[in-house]
Amino acid sequence: MRRDETNSLPERNSSDRRFGPECRLRRRKDFAKVFSGGIRLNTQIVAIVARANGANHPRLGLAVPRRVARRAVARNRLKRWIRESFRHHAERLVGLDVVVLARPGAEKMDSKRFGGLLARQWERAARLARRTAKAR
Repeated sequence: MRRDETNSLPERNSSDRRFGPECRLRRRKDFAKVFSGGIRLNTQIVAIVARANGANHPRLGLAVPRRVARRAVARNRLKRWIRESFRHHAERLVGLDVVVLARPGAEKMDSKRFGGLLARQWERAARLARRTAKAR
């Protein structure tokens, strides 16, 4: 998939929800920008930091440390669940950079409860980040 000059995602149908490079936060400075000026939503299982990015698509950064899940298999499973939830809610998150930090206890949740928790947090993040972006 190629980006055009307008820095927006191409039209997609519901069955084509890829998580390409344009949807990822990769550089340290991008993470730092989100952490420095973003809104924070905390639960016992995840913390989400979101900030308006000025683009026509959302971007996701993940932090699933070893203290959350000792085994790499479990950490990777959590990351897959987060990315999947992000893909399904990307239309609501347009124009946001979001960093998700998993916390101890996330490994013990099942995928449906974890997905429901993330869905509620995506809605809150979108609403609050847009409100703070308008205030600036």
